[in-house]
Amino acid sequence: MHPPIETSKIITSKGAKYLAIEDIVSKLRNWTPNIAVIDALKLARDSGNVNAENTVFLGCLSALEAFPAEESYIRESISEAVPKKTVEQNMKAFDLGKKSARDSLCALVPCKNTP
Repeated sequence: MHPPIETSKIITSKGAKYLAIEDIVSKLRNWTPNIAVIDALKLARDSGNVNAENTVFLGCLSALEAFPAEESYIRESISEAVPKKTVEQNMKAFDLGKKSARDSLCALVPCKNTP
């Protein structure tokens, strides 16, 4: 999602264009080599709930050693926070995010040993 300041420049400047994902990753690599791109929108769609992008990211974070929250507490919080009819989809989004982290982020930074 592009920030409003970038969008306003696109609207007011002819010839301006949005930054490509490659440009963003390149800029981020100036600060750290530990960059992994997660397509949270695709994973949310795969879960059956396009609105579950944040839950995908929680799943990613749950795999990391640096994220101290226990998975059971995160899952419980998700169950309490989302509409009841979307709990199953959000849990799938969480699992997809966690798997995505294991497939990409865990090659870059320490992850928890639990599957």
